[in-house]
Amino acid sequence: MKTIAVILSRMGSNRLPGKALLKINNIPAIEYTYKRVLASNSIDDVIIATSNNKQDDSIEELCKKEKMLCFRGPEDNVLERLVLALQKYKANTGVIIYGDCPLIDPNIISQIVNVYKDNIEDYDFVSNDLKTTFPPGMEVEVVSLEALERADSSIIDPSIREHGTLYIRKNPEIFRLLNVEAPRNYNFPNIEIELDTIEDYSVIDKIAKNFNDYKYDLQKILSFLDANPTIRDFNKDISREWKKFRNN
Repeated sequence: MKTIAVILSRMGSNRLPGKALLKINNIPAIEYTYKRVLASNSIDDVIIATSNNKQDDSIEELCKKEKMLCFRGPEDNVLERLVLALQKYKANTGVIIYGDCPLIDPNIISQIVNVYKDNIEDYDFVSNDLKTTFPPGMEVEVVSLEALERADSSIIDPSIREHGTLYIRKNPEIFRLLNVEAPRNYNFPNIEIELDTIEDYSVIDKIAKNFNDYKYDLQKILSFLDANPTIRDFNKDISREWKKFRNN
């Protein structure tokens, strides 16, 4: 079984245009995300999947410069982009990481992947974002290519396809789903660590600059934020679009 992580990223963003290349501790955000994901010991390779839109040429250029695998597909049809990327690299299993999760914990990626592998006969989709218990910014979705292909052939609505795995997540009567909830020490769904706004960027950059490398885990992040409540609370009152897609 070949397991490939796909990082979904593009320059277009309503709230924070160009966020993929914003510097996090002097490293472009998408490269920072790539390094974090690559540190997981449960994946065979990492792809940055961006769009065919010209404004995303800069992401491909960075990938070439830093020798990161890059796939380009439809900008708004994210479901098709996922399917095509996994098919191209002959993966059986996709690990979906969103570009607004630059501080994703490699250990959490490994945990979700291992739960999926240990229960592969029972589930099509294993994630920690069917219900939010981990801090936002720690989302990991593990899904079979076969399930993605079924979704791809079943749904026409572009507003659903735009959200990648949404059709799978919203149809438990068709797909076998499992949500992994955060352990007590990580159960802080109101601590925002995702890159969605300029306030988020300020928080994330301060976290990253506190550490000497990019392999620190969520526990260290939470300890830093606990010791720095002004940073922790800086983005707490921002409304989040993704919440309407979660079972919270």
